[in-house]
Amino acid sequence: MDRLKKRVWQPFFALLLVIGSIATVTTPAQAAVTWHDFERNCGTFFTLTCDVQYTGTYPGGQVRAIGTQNMYEVGLEVSSNQSDWVIIATTTGTTTAAKPVNKYGWYRGCVKTVSGGAWLCLAPEGPIYLGD
Repeated sequence: MDRLKKRVWQPFFALLLVIGSIATVTTPAQAAVTWHDFERNCGTFFTLTCDVQYTGTYPGGQVRAIGTQNMYEVGLEVSSNQSDWVIIATTTGTTTAAKPVNKYGWYRGCVKTVSGGAWLCLAPEGPIYLGD
């Protein structure tokens, strides 16, 4: 009878040991990212949303553009001199992918209201500088 108990309980205890060792292996927790809003409006009469959000400045910061849900496309532009703007991220959703902050980067969000339409980027606040 003792042999039978041993045969039945030994695999069970081995399994508990394995589960216990797996449970003690931990992965580092990812820190929550805090996004800061630049609060921008753009378009005719500045009624459209083309916000720039950022996690920090250069180096290590990230930046993205946010638009309203009814926009055809949302874009994020960057410039080092505030005159030559380059789109670095676009989406047909409301939030572009996050991009690393450039050392000399001025950023602005843009929206397109219709397919083939022009980018609407100008805002009363102007672009935000996130470089060093």
